Amino acid sequence: MKKSVIILFVLLVFIVVYYRLHSISTTQKNFPEHALNERASWAQWRTEGKGVLKYFLHFFDYQKKATLMVLNPFPGQIAFFAHQKKLLAKLPQPSSEETFVRVGFVGDLMAVPNYDKQFIAPKILNLLAQMDFVLGNLETPVSSSSTISKFRNALSQFNVPNDYLNALTLNGKPVFDFLSLANNHVLDRGDLGAQETMRELKSRGIQAHGADQQKFIIYTIKGIRFGVATATWGVNPQFSQNTTPIQYLPGIAPLDKNKVELSQLIDALHEMKQAKVDFKILFLHWGFEFELYPDPLIQDIGYQLIQNGADLIIGSHPHVLQPFELVQSSEHTGLIAYSMGNFISDMSNPFTRIGLIQELYVWRNSQQTIQWALGPSRLTQVADIKHPRTELLKKPPPKDLYDAYVYYQYSLNLPFLVWN
Repeated sequence: MKKSVIILFVLLVFIVVYYRLHSISTTQKNFPEHALNERASWAQWRTEGKGVLKYFLHFFDYQKKATLMVLNPFPGQIAFFAHQKKLLAKLPQPSSEETFVRVGFVGDLMAVPNYDKQFIAPKILNLLAQMDFVLGNLETPVSSSSTISKFRNALSQFNVPNDYLNALTLNGKPVFDFLSLANNHVLDRGDLGAQETMRELKSRGIQAHGADQQKFIIYTIKGIRFGVATATWGVNPQFSQNTTPIQYLPGIAPLDKNKVELSQLIDALHEMKQAKVDFKILFLHWGFEFELYPDPLIQDIGYQLIQNGADLIIGSHPHVLQPFELVQSSEHTGLIAYSMGNFISDMSNPFTRIGLIQELYVWRNSQQTIQWALGPSRLTQVADIKHPRTELLKKPPPKDLYDAYVYYQYSLNLPFLVWN
């Protein structure tokens, strides 16, 4: 009897899995009809902040969301962001006589199974090394006192050895100036893991923020003062009781507009102004995984932060690219890059394998006013998932990434896309 029940249970699981996977459409079948469906049905399959039980109860739905190629915008977003592309293209560029700072930023640096120096192409390292100020989101602890387990990494409890950081250097120097640790994986190896990560980055000359008491970090580059602060929607639930000071964004996970609390970030922006910071940057771990457009509430949060002085908001966490938006406040124009996608990853979904290196020019004009302009946008790809390697995406894209690239033609609104 017991054996029959087990066989029946296994058969039932097989049927459910087959049905779920078989129901996943492909771009070849339905593009572009379902891609342009103006509804955001993915919102019901969000697990951020809802705990492990919620994830397992909706495991198959969530896997469908992570696998199905669909734009799924909120009403009006396609036309809205298409118009934004025109506005971004009209931003004035610095003249040849003006000295400008080349700011570069990327998305998520995830744990990968190969920890040698080969998982970032030399051409990318050279490109980043030419920039004046480079930022990214380090979404894994670097903890030598904790075990390095591929099994735990597969369960999204990350850790990488110190050698991982060797891949972020060129001729012995780091290509990143700043790495945000404010993300849901910062405590995957507990308080000690977060502290070790901060120390290891500092010893290599890389500033980090998001796991200490500092409200923000200031850089002075070519006479311009940059301030950077970070925040995350939360940490993985099993580590939420740790004592490491984390800057949180309440009200995002789960999404509840009545619980959104921005006072700490707004205070940081106001203190940056008092410290005579010229250009204020927020690196925010927000939004929802595998969604190609930002939730309207995420947009509203961005608007409030721009109104309170932020010049640039860099988004991470969705693991896919999302569009950019210009936001006009009473005193300045700010930029929101809602999600920069993955920079380093072993995720297999084609959407998650395309990332972005974005340049921004910042300068002080003849009237001593700070100006900025959008620079070149370069798409990256993660090749060979078994041994991930981040390379510049070439045109035409490889066959296994072509469909995702076609979809990104709708959601991305980058006016200065450069092919290498």
